[in-house]
Amino acid sequence: MKLKIKKHDAGDAVVTCVRDDGSATSGRLGAGGFGAVHDLTHYAVETTLGLRQGFYGLLAAGWNIPDFELQGAAQQLPEEALVAECIVGQLSNVVFATQEPRAEEFNWLVGSAVAGVRPGARAPAISDDVLRRMKQSLDTLLARWRALPAGKTLELEYPAV
Repeated sequence: MKLKIKKHDAGDAVVTCVRDDGSATSGRLGAGGFGAVHDLTHYAVETTLGLRQGFYGLLAAGWNIPDFELQGAAQQLPEEALVAECIVGQLSNVVFATQEPRAEEFNWLVGSAVAGVRPGARAPAISDDVLRRMKQSLDTLLARWRALPAGKTLELEYPAV
């Protein structure tokens, strides 16, 4: 699947996912650039961890972006998608933090978030090395995004090649 994230002047963006069969889904990402940070964090997490039922995996499988906004959508998500969302939330926090957590703290934060969303669901243990690789991937993606002029599109392949 090809991901296309088009940057607009106001800091907002539009993400379009073109599946291998040619079908597509699009959605607007919020102003201020946080939506792009969140979606790029999903990409870094899901590709680093090899997740195939996270946000992008579900889109590749036929979900549409508006499907995630429907009432009750969270109950329809596979466990891996909820876990991915919790990992993404914590890694997004790292982007804005002044100090990065060690894997032990990161795992505790993710585990607490997962338990709050779906009791009984299990989050994978993330090592310091994996946390570092996710952060490096995200740093690279964010540097590319920030360097991208308004009106241009960042394109990525999912799964990563």
